[in-house]
Amino acid sequence: MDDDFIVTAFVIVDNLLTALGHRDDVRAKASDAEVLTVAVLAAKSFQNHLARALQVMHLGRYLSGPLSESRFNRRLHALRGWLGLVLETLGAVFARGDVFLIDSMPVPVCRRARAWRCQKARGGPAAAGARPRGSASSAGGCTSSARPPGCRSPSSCCRAGCRVPPGR
Repeated sequence: MDDDFIVTAFVIVDNLLTALGHRDDVRAKASDAEVLTVAVLAAKSFQNHLARALQVMHLGRYLSGPLSESRFNRRLHALRGWLGLVLETLGAVFARGDVFLIDSMPVPVCRRARAWRCQKARGGPAAAGARPRGSASSAGGCTSSARPPGCRSPSSCCRAGCRVPPGR
């Protein structure tokens, strides 16, 4: 199963429903976008076997709440007017390839392993606190020239991955 496809399809479906003014029922534990995404996944990967797609999405924790097969079928039939538009939109987006995945995981920049690439470090690895192999300290550390502006403590700066707010 393709995680990127599932997440991308859900985001597109959710944005489409929101842009067109669709509102979910406040009592629903799983959104209408999730229901339509399960239907799209069933068509793509499970030969339209809705129960199997629902089970895989539930076991993979892609759904925000529990959804029985019976309730899923009722909700999907209530959303049948949206399904055609969703399929057309997803087909157009995936056919052109206008989908971009952005990695938003923060990466600490002042670790010793990345010190030579650190834009905030001036003077290369030596300025970033790199020690020769076999040195007594393995923790490393930023020197004053390698710390971002406003970072007062070298140990807290490097342990927090240069994400310490100015003035702390």
